[in-house]
Amino acid sequence: MKREIPDVARKNNERPEIIIRRFTRLIQEIGLLRTVKEIREYRKPLNRKAKRELALRAAKIRQEKRGYKT
Repeated sequence: MKREIPDVARKNNERPEIIIRRFTRLIQEIGLLRTVKEIREYRKPLNRKAKRELALRAAKIRQEKRGYKT
């Protein structure tokens, strides 16, 4: 899944900030940034036991925040 980085050419008397803004907008439109973040932040799917333990821990924390005793 190799993509090429889009090319943004400088127009007549265009400030660098405008060029960077156009480049950033183009990257967001083609979805390249989202794809890179998904690849970089990949986490292995949790198994059933790990999901249950996380849910129990979250429920316990919620109860403690609300002031209930367990």
